[in-house]
Amino acid sequence: MKKITFYCFLVILALAFSLMPYKIFAHDRIDMVRIHMDFYPYTNYVAIITGIEKGFFQEQGITVQIIEGRGGVLPAKMVGAGKAEFGLTSASTVLMAREKNIPIKAIMGIYQKNPVCVWFRKDRKINRPEDINSISCDPNSVKWGNMMAFIRKIGRENKVKFVVAGGNFMSESSFMLQGHTDAAMGYYFVQRAEGKLLKDNSDIGSFRLDEFGIKSIDKVLITSDEIVNKRPDLALRFVAACVKSWNYSIKNPHEAVGLFVKRYPGLDEKLEYDSFVVSVHYMKGGEYENRGFGFMSQADWEATKKLFEQYGELKKNNLMKVDQEYTNRFIP
Repeated sequence: MKKITFYCFLVILALAFSLMPYKIFAHDRIDMVRIHMDFYPYTNYVAIITGIEKGFFQEQGITVQIIEGRGGVLPAKMVGAGKAEFGLTSASTVLMAREKNIPIKAIMGIYQKNPVCVWFRKDRKINRPEDINSISCDPNSVKWGNMMAFIRKIGRENKVKFVVAGGNFMSESSFMLQGHTDAAMGYYFVQRAEGKLLKDNSDIGSFRLDEFGIKSIDKVLITSDEIVNKRPDLALRFVAACVKSWNYSIKNPHEAVGLFVKRYPGLDEKLEYDSFVVSVHYMKGGEYENRGFGFMSQADWEATKKLFEQYGELKKNNLMKVDQEYTNRFIP
């Protein structure tokens, strides 16, 4: 009787193991990777935190260390130098980094539409962008390239006073709200004051850059050429977890933002939720409807490069082809 009971136990144990998801045994080691974020904790952190908390990275045999950013230029430098395996920055920063031989590549698109805008005080009698005389800004921000392209396109490059207000992504709008400048550069879905987003403030107006022809891919996930060439499996697994994390967050925004605010309890959950929901609009551009989250189109990259050659900081007639600056090979 004891033997029968023992054999039954073994059969049940074997059956239980056979029914467990393969993902538990899919990786014989755990890779610890660093992702260098573009700024302090804000909307762009939601999906990453969600993926960590829901175990999506663990499913891929990955443990994630988050490095808080201080502007989108720094992640490009850190990833290129091998001090972080992945990072978030803008497509324009990738283009300029490659021009300076910084070995990084975009491997997943996040914001397929340009979310950069110019906030302005309505009491300054501003009816069009040409009426702006001063803008608070942060030259270390990924928004800077977009802003310069915008200012040059409207012919105001030597007529607008730029007031540096770096430190965090609220500094620019704070300078404007305090009356130091007419306007401030920012993201349409991020800036807030007095408990609400600036877009909902009746005293503040905005010029959204995409409405003035500054149409470009914005935020992307980057890695180094070394990882693309020597550790493609790591890139494949990390991107798979990221795509799953963003898709889950888009479908479950209340839960995702809740997980984010739980990790960073000093944040206002309602504001973060409002911000994230607005940001989703900018994720659903390009090839999103046909190819899903993360896929980047060559046409959009070509247009972004042409825009920054014409109006931005990129050298004109740059011979580098855009397929050297991005790849979709890791998109599941």
